[in-house]
Amino acid sequence: MAKKYYWLKLRDEFFGSLRMKKLRRIAGGDTYVIIYLKMQLMAIKNDGVIDFEGVEETFAEELASILYEEPENVEVTIAFLKSHGLIEEYENGSFFLPEAVENVGSESESAKRMRKMRKSKEDCKQLKASHCDTNVTVSNAQCNKNVTTEEEEEIEEEKEIEKDIEEEVEEKDISLFLSSYKELFISIFKREPNKSHLTAIKNLYLKGKPSDQILAILEQTRNKYIKEPEPYIYKTIQHHRPIETQTDDIDKPLEQWELDWLEEMKRYRERNYDTN
Repeated sequence: MAKKYYWLKLRDEFFGSLRMKKLRRIAGGDTYVIIYLKMQLMAIKNDGVIDFEGVEETFAEELASILYEEPENVEVTIAFLKSHGLIEEYENGSFFLPEAVENVGSESESAKRMRKMRKSKEDCKQLKASHCDTNVTVSNAQCNKNVTTEEEEEIEEEKEIEKDIEEEVEEKDISLFLSSYKELFISIFKREPNKSHLTAIKNLYLKGKPSDQILAILEQTRNKYIKEPEPYIYKTIQHHRPIETQTDDIDKPLEQWELDWLEEMKRYRERNYDTN
């Protein structure tokens, strides 16, 4: 799996927005803004969600331990974000930060290497040009050899980037599917599916189960009383087999066993007829 780097992109009017101005005017407001930024950095790798693991009694206490902040300050920050539509709470106690999703940036590790390598290559070319002009002992063949080696390295690096792009596209497709699955699950059962269930559904999808089939089976559980939906849905999807429709082709030639059977029936009728 290609390593990715994430960063948080702040709009130029972030600190000048009315909500941030209001938050900063509160006593200790600068601390609350920092906590909010820390929360967004936590959420960008998880589709904007900060999960509540239940290690501490409350989400605020657990988050305070992770962020190295005072629980009281975290509680005030969360209360402000809730009242101003900057955070949404799920029934399982986790929180979703919309702006974290809107302002996330990312770059694959190989893309980062390529960017650095191209800059380094350009610098090297400039140095070589200067060196070749001032030092006649450096042969053109040696310069060409160095350029060829760099071109080969660049080709290999570009191959790695293409591979990373393919993996990123696949990851995006998986992420979109799981997001659709999670939203449908929440609309039916009024809570989020547990993490192990999402992992199991993801594995079924990767093994070839069509996304529309999985979502259709999930939709069929609507208005049904299912005490433990996760295992029920997983088993249903796992053992589901599409019904193959068979159509008779009247113009299709008969197979040999069918011809033999008809011949046998003809002889049977003749024997019975002769007997009567």
